[in-house]
Amino acid sequence: MEIESTATNMVILTSDGRGQPVSKDKNLGFQLKNLIDVESLAKSLDDEFVVSENAGTNLCNYIYYLGLENVWTKSHGCIFIHIPHFTKISLEKQVEHMINLI
Repeated sequence: MEIESTATNMVILTSDGRGQPVSKDKNLGFQLKNLIDVESLAKSLDDEFVVSENAGTNLCNYIYYLGLENVWTKSHGCIFIHIPHFTKISLEKQVEHMINLI
């Protein structure tokens, strides 16, 4: 399970591969870092949690960037976790991890 630390103000949502900005806010940087110390959070959890600095270029990054943009104006943080397929980590184990995280 990957806890994302960074979102990028670029998303590719079309088949031609052209990127477009997630946000038009010029006051925010190209990358937004989480205000939460995700490194410490990951270390406090199960070994199956790792920190990622790349939320991708599609929907996941889009959602995460908008979430961070929203909380940056309020001095809070948000967490985005990439959940693997059930063949990698069972549904039961994933539910257990999420309950422990909350």
